[in-house]
Amino acid sequence: MSNTYIRLIKEELQASKCTPVQKIRLDEVNELIRRSLFKLPLLNPESRELFIEMINKMALDTEYLSRLRITKVALGSPLPADTIDEGVLKAVENIIKLEKELLYPLPVRYRDKTLVLFIKDCEVSGEKYRRNDVALLSFNELLVAMIQECVKPLRHILMVSEEEKSS
Repeated sequence: MSNTYIRLIKEELQASKCTPVQKIRLDEVNELIRRSLFKLPLLNPESRELFIEMINKMALDTEYLSRLRITKVALGSPLPADTIDEGVLKAVENIIKLEKELLYPLPVRYRDKTLVLFIKDCEVSGEKYRRNDVALLSFNELLVAMIQECVKPLRHILMVSEEEKSS
């Protein structure tokens, strides 16, 4: 069962870009585990222990695969099309954008909040915002808004490029 994850890890290591992970490949493993769980009460204690050990090794394999994929995306690999973890990988890209904004030398901040412009309608911490609204967001609110791709942190006017001024 873990061979599927090992193959995925090998493919990921050999590829220069982040590779797509198809749901059907993981469905095979899930089905085998589901069938095995039905037979678990029939197994002797040693076999049960081996099964649990195998499940623990699979959990490690999935962690290694996840870390590898997230690292590739964090280092700039383009997102693969039609992959089961597209939302997670997109969130990683948005977290990188947030980190860049937090480290930016001249953002517009007041105390521990960042001034942002909403670029689309969005709900953050129960508060509804519309496109072109301006708001001060805490770090947690900013994180949620950045993952949803609905805000643009505002920068000090001296640091805004001519391109940004015209838009």
